[in-house]
Amino acid sequence: MQIIKIMKNVFKIFTLSIVIALFLASCNVTPAINNLIKSDGFNSSLLDEIYNNCQLFPNNTEFSIAVIANDSTKYYGVLRANDTLRHQSNEKSVFEIGSISKVFTSTLLAQQVIENEIKLTDNINEYLDYKLNNGINISLRSLSNHTSGMPHMPSNAILGTIFNPSNPYKSYSEEKLEEYLREELQMDYPAGEKSQYSNLGAATIAYVLSKHTNTDYQTMLDKDIFSSYQMMNSCASFESINRHLVKGLNPDGRHASNWDLGAMVGAGGILSTSKDLAKFLQAQFDTTNRALHLTQQVTHEDSSGVKVGLGWLISRGNNGNDWFWHNGGTGGYTSCMLFDPTNEIGIVVLSNISCFHSNSKNIDHLCFNLAELILNNEEF
Repeated sequence: MQIIKIMKNVFKIFTLSIVIALFLASCNVTPAINNLIKSDGFNSSLLDEIYNNCQLFPNNTEFSIAVIANDSTKYYGVLRANDTLRHQSNEKSVFEIGSISKVFTSTLLAQQVIENEIKLTDNINEYLDYKLNNGINISLRSLSNHTSGMPHMPSNAILGTIFNPSNPYKSYSEEKLEEYLREELQMDYPAGEKSQYSNLGAATIAYVLSKHTNTDYQTMLDKDIFSSYQMMNSCASFESINRHLVKGLNPDGRHASNWDLGAMVGAGGILSTSKDLAKFLQAQFDTTNRALHLTQQVTHEDSSGVKVGLGWLISRGNNGNDWFWHNGGTGGYTSCMLFDPTNEIGIVVLSNISCFHSNSKNIDHLCFNLAELILNNEEF
């Protein structure tokens, strides 16, 4: 245990030094020239919002935006080239979506529940051929809404992040995850006490579902989600993308390695397009879709009113409605998407800029601000 503590401290110091270096590297970008042009559905107010949030990223940064409103979907692509932001069509271009993958992992879980294959209250030990360390019990629901008490990351994944930061989980195999669950798992807090975000929890859902269905994550996605919603350019491995993959960028604008998530794939391994994700959001408005409707049910609410569904984070919009959303980030990409089921609006924003860029939160801001503009009756 002492070795694990030492490694954790080393990891914290290493991570801090990397973040500081990347922050300094990303502070030297001048505002881009605004050459964005109006297109169908995107007026001056929307374009100003896009420019304001996208102007301080390096050359070759690309943004792919989808807006769903009034029973239609419109797309707008942006590329920074030669210090200028210009419009380009890229709704079929593929980006890593990072932790937005957690929504899909929980959707797979919901589908299994609807088919009466499993129950949200089931202990994951029921689907494993070994016991968790110290006899710990964990329900599937608590993994999906981050109330299980599981740490953010498994302790035996730390070496990969230190020695291969450009692709930190490439060697994190299913065998290593199993070893961690059997021998090292310790909970950070009692189950149900709070909702504390955990990559490990989402990865464990995908792992358990794979064991239960005797198939892999990609096959489950293809069967229950991608084929159902015609998401033909989405997958769980960048090696499966033959065309249209946008190269990720590190904070100073150089090409970043794509991430192989290994056994952490359920936490952040999906690649997709704004067009495919828009189809997934449109399907959320169908109240007869039992699996999607299940993911939208509140499963945890804290004293401050913050709510979580299955996979979805839930915030209160300025219009008083619940907004379901999730964001994502990897070494070369940052993303965000949300929807308001009451007004049937949805926003997708994908980018190929590292989540370690000092302005990466602008992607979230853009996503939420576009939703506000659409709800305020901006022309669309």
